Amino acid sequence: MTDRILSAALLVALVFALVLPGYSQSDPPQATHEPAQKSANAAANASPVAKAVEMNAAEVEAGKMASMKAENARVKEFAEMMVKDHTAALTQLRALPGAPSDMKPNAKHQQTADRLSKLSGAAFDREYMRMMVSDHQEALKFLEQHGGAAHTTTPASKAGATDFANVAQELVPVVRQHLQSAQEIQKELQSGSKPTKQTSTPHPDRSKPTPNPDQK
Repeated sequence: MTDRILSAALLVALVFALVLPGYSQSDPPQATHEPAQKSANAAANASPVAKAVEMNAAEVEAGKMASMKAENARVKEFAEMMVKDHTAALTQLRALPGAPSDMKPNAKHQQTADRLSKLSGAAFDREYMRMMVSDHQEALKFLEQHGGAAHTTTPASKAGATDFANVAQELVPVVRQHLQSAQEIQKELQSGSKPTKQTSTPHPDRSKPTPNPDQK
C-alpha cells in the first residue's frame, strides 16, 4: 500500500517537472490597448473633411461656453461670432461627400474644454483667447494647404477632394479675420487696457481756424 502511494507521488512529481518549465518559459499574455490604438489610428487616418468638421465643431462648443462665461465684453462678442461663423462652416462641410454627420472632439480639444470649464472671470478670458489664437493659426495653415489643391487637382482626382478644396478656399479669409481679431483681443487682455471698438483716433476738423493765443 505504501509502495503504491509512493509510486503515485513520484508520478505526479514527474508530470509537474515536465509541464511547469514549458509553462514558465511561454510568453505571458500581453495586455492589449485596442481602444487607444484604434483611436490613434482613426485620428491618423481621418480625412481632411473629417478633420475640418472636428475643428469647426470644437470652435462652436468652445464659443458657446465662452458666450456664457466670458467677463470681457469683446471676448463675449468674439465668442458669439465663433458660434455663428463656425456653425455656417459646418453646414458647408457636412454637405460634402464623405463628411461625417457627427464628430467627437479629439483629445486636444477635449482637454482644452475641460480646462476652460474650470476657469472663470479674467482667467477664463485669457485662456480662451490664447486657445483661439493657437487654434486659428493651426486652422489657417490647414485650410491654406488644402485650399491650394483646388488649382492642382487633376481630372483623375476624386470629386470630393475638389469640393473640399473649394470650401477651404472660401473659409480662408474668414479664419484669417478671426485670427486677427483674436490676436488683437489677446493683446488687450495682456496689456490690461480696457476693450474698445474704436481703432483709430479721429482727425481734427481742419476747416475751422485754429485760435491764435496772441489775439485778444
